[in-house]
Amino acid sequence: MNRKGIFITATDTAVGKTITTLVLGALLQDRGVEIGVMKPVQCAGNDARFLKRSLSLSDPIEEINPYFAPEPLSPHLAFARQKKTVSIKKIKTIYNKLAANHDLMLVEGAGGLMAPIADRYFVGDLIRELDLEVVIVARLGLGTINHTLLTVRQAREFGLKVVGIIFNEGEKRKKGLPERTNPDAVRMYGNVKILGTIPYLKDLKLSTIRKTVTEMINIRLLMPPVAAEGDRSKQLSDWDKKYLWHPFTQMRDWLKEEPLIIDRGEGSSLIDIRGKRYLDGVSSLWVNVHGHRHKLIDDAIKGQVGRLSHSTLLGLSNTPA
Repeated sequence: MNRKGIFITATDTAVGKTITTLVLGALLQDRGVEIGVMKPVQCAGNDARFLKRSLSLSDPIEEINPYFAPEPLSPHLAFARQKKTVSIKKIKTIYNKLAANHDLMLVEGAGGLMAPIADRYFVGDLIRELDLEVVIVARLGLGTINHTLLTVRQAREFGLKVVGIIFNEGEKRKKGLPERTNPDAVRMYGNVKILGTIPYLKDLKLSTIRKTVTEMINIRLLMPPVAAEGDRSKQLSDWDKKYLWHPFTQMRDWLKEEPLIIDRGEGSSLIDIRGKRYLDGVSSLWVNVHGHRHKLIDDAIKGQVGRLSHSTLLGLSNTPA
């Protein structure tokens, strides 16, 4: 599928997700991308209304922010205290509606990846269900290497693709050695791209953002890659025919057709590279009964693999280079 959305998460709360969403929205609009914004759950504050107003979005606030709780608490507690149940199905329905009307969606999270939305359901689970790529916002100063690498590792454990890291300066202060070296350290140790740094912005007008930040963020990496996705599909098709043997299929017949390329599994379904779903009727009884990506099973397998040598499951090296 073409990229339809990017999820903006962070290493912690109050790191600068809303400012980052605003900056990315402004830079993408400058390049002719018709963006939409969503804040699925919000606990206190006016982030969603601020983004709607600042980016001149026409979508109703009830769709941009379907769930709001007035207290600045973790979502699972904030909504429980309001006696509200967050419906993931409703969030997905609204997201799909918004995504159909925009070139690209920017979805802002609440807290970090492990912020609980409901019982045993975290922000990272929502990102995976929405099938979004991730931009991680991090602080620039001392301590950010640990927090950022942990967030990158957790994202990969959820099976998410991390597009890159954006550092947010947050406040005006002198840049010491940590601020000058942390981005390179995160890039090297996390094997992740650095998209840039947002400097302290006293004025949040779009004209100021464009003037100040345009050269500091690699917005090209966030553009909807329509052509690139088509190239990916063709490349995978070519590799399939060149390198793979399908023992239960006549190869000469297989080579005449475009191969079915499965991208991921979800429940009892398989999903191909174009987003089309198929009922998985050929997997093991285990998969048919429990479904693909069953959280408890996945967690148990990851925990066991983490005890084995030569494990690269989490995407970060366990030993020095």
